[in-house]
Amino acid sequence: KPSDWVDPDAVLDRFLSQQQRLLAQHHIRANTQLEARVKVPFPEDELIHILTNLLSNAIDALQQVPQTQRELNLRTWCETERVCIEFHDTGCGIAPDKKNNLFNLFSTTKRNGMGLGLWLVRYIVERHDGRIKLLPAMGPGARFLVQLSRHSAANP
Repeated sequence: KPSDWVDPDAVLDRFLSQQQRLLAQHHIRANTQLEARVKVPFPEDELIHILTNLLSNAIDALQQVPQTQRELNLRTWCETERVCIEFHDTGCGIAPDKKNNLFNLFSTTKRNGMGLGLWLVRYIVERHDGRIKLLPAMGPGARFLVQLSRHSAANP
């Protein structure tokens, strides 16, 4: 249905506006480069769930570095078949021995984590013919790439 088509740029922009107080409280600078400029067949509430989980993980990781180094870089762009959302924090990064199981159920890098967050994010993304992966960080932190299909199953 048409209501399930969202503009990821607009959702990200609105999401960050709503998170301004939280970001300021944790001394995190958010930088955006939103250039997808298309709609995708993806429920907005599920996209917000994904962003909330990635932000929560980023905040945890950013607590481990000095306030002056806390940045969150979000960018979007369009590819032929997909819209890409890159979520890159400058936090403590992910230990090499945790990277292979990062999206597995009950796998966690947090002391009190349950191992549901990234598993659920992957489940949601893949259910809509998308992908999520951890990319090499290019500097400090963790860098996730969410790729959303530009075509619905009903309308390829």
